[in-house]
Amino acid sequence: MRDHGFKVDNAWDCARVLRLPGFYNVKDNRRLLAELIELNDNVTDVEVIRRLKEELEESKEEEERPKIDGEAKFVNDLGIHLDTIRKVDRKLDELLEVIEHPDYDSPSEADMACASRLHYWRFSEPQIVEILRSYRYREKLERDDYIELTLSKVERSGEQFNPAKNPKLFLKLCDIQNPHSGGNEFRVFYDDKQKIIPSKPRNTRNTQDTKDTQNNTTKSSLFEPDCVQRARGIPDPQALKVILAWQKKRRIPEDKRAEFIDSFIAAHNLNLSISEYSELWKVPEFTCNYVQELGLCVGEGCRMKLPPAERLILDTESVVIFHSSGEMDVKVAGKRKIIPLKKFFRKQKSEVIINSAIFDEVFLECYLLPPNPPFSEEDAFRVYQAWLEIADHVKTPVDVESGLESTIIEILTTKRDYYSLDLLKEKKVPPKRGFFLEDGVIYVESELFKELLEEAGIKDRKEKVAKAIQRLLAGPSKRMRVGNELRYFWRFNLQAIQAILRR
Repeated sequence: MRDHGFKVDNAWDCARVLRLPGFYNVKDNRRLLAELIELNDNVTDVEVIRRLKEELEESKEEEERPKIDGEAKFVNDLGIHLDTIRKVDRKLDELLEVIEHPDYDSPSEADMACASRLHYWRFSEPQIVEILRSYRYREKLERDDYIELTLSKVERSGEQFNPAKNPKLFLKLCDIQNPHSGGNEFRVFYDDKQKIIPSKPRNTRNTQDTKDTQNNTTKSSLFEPDCVQRARGIPDPQALKVILAWQKKRRIPEDKRAEFIDSFIAAHNLNLSISEYSELWKVPEFTCNYVQELGLCVGEGCRMKLPPAERLILDTESVVIFHSSGEMDVKVAGKRKIIPLKKFFRKQKSEVIINSAIFDEVFLECYLLPPNPPFSEEDAFRVYQAWLEIADHVKTPVDVESGLESTIIEILTTKRDYYSLDLLKEKKVPPKRGFFLEDGVIYVESELFKELLEEAGIKDRKEKVAKAIQRLLAGPSKRMRVGNELRYFWRFNLQAIQAILRR
């Protein structure tokens, strides 16, 4: 029978294979009398047995399955109905429809898989038990010991469904459940903030975290428009729209914006309707006109209305000049721009004048808005002088955007202790024990450096590595005699590394 796809047990003795008519089958404390209904010489085809089995199972399922009292009977802690979830979770829908699911070796394994899916969708244990008994009914599910065993094996290590991490799916579920909800209250996932929303709201700008949630205030970036900074302290959906519009303008990823929405709602104890929540994902990119439409413009005192030169000076975080390459590395409003020094000036007839177009370009890249009005020569020179006054000067320029350089800096600052180069020359410290320092230059033995790079997953050729990190190097590798051996050492510029770490 197994060859024909039937599931059979391991019974082998004749008394269990065929119960003789007139005898009782005693099982599960029941006495079932075996009776002879008909006796003939016919041979029954396997397909006939298969059809009879299917018909019996269907009739038994219809008789024994409890009636389900409509789609609203099972609702999870987000307020989402089971029937709604089944429309987006194909696997759960199949498990609720088919007791002997082909993907599982037994109905018991399918029970456990179904319970795991229900747990993911945030149904409570009593709800899971009731759903299993309603949709996957078998006598076995009436046994409390079996239910306890099944629930104990449910996969709980994975995350449960979180609207903040999958807002599109959450909104889809809301649309399926309430396609014409309008402004009706739908408490969604805010009823239990402690379980779903991070206890400490986060500002998704890349500068600083939010703070003081108990007082419904948040710590904003120094480089945000005044209306955005003001909006952080206003417990209103319109204020949240202003912040989200700014984040969209700054290309903040969608998942980060979702986290911020949760943080803001938790900090200000807001209770949004489904339509209000949906509108948060439809805000346009930030413009002053949009803020004015929302009624949250701060007026003439807004920094967005400051002259471009004053705004650049105010929002400048750091300036580093690399003399050997002739470059200025400027960080303004969280954005970094490397500008060749020669581009700050241009020739006009017989004289050299400031190149104001460079400052227009920096302003546009940092604020995603063109300066209004464009930089005049006087304003451009004023910003240039301000940058020179606060600039750090480094002999060797640094490409701070290089991922390889970040790895090298981590190696140089964490992997070994530092010693004076004299100790190496005097053979008091072996060359592979640490890094050696002399006159602002870090010496790293070549074989040791190769091993540390391989530990970090970097197996490029020496020439390729040297080219990628040339701004960190103090010069070409140097051959030195250590005892009776000649060793090669990489040489790194300590000042360049310190400049990066300060930033």
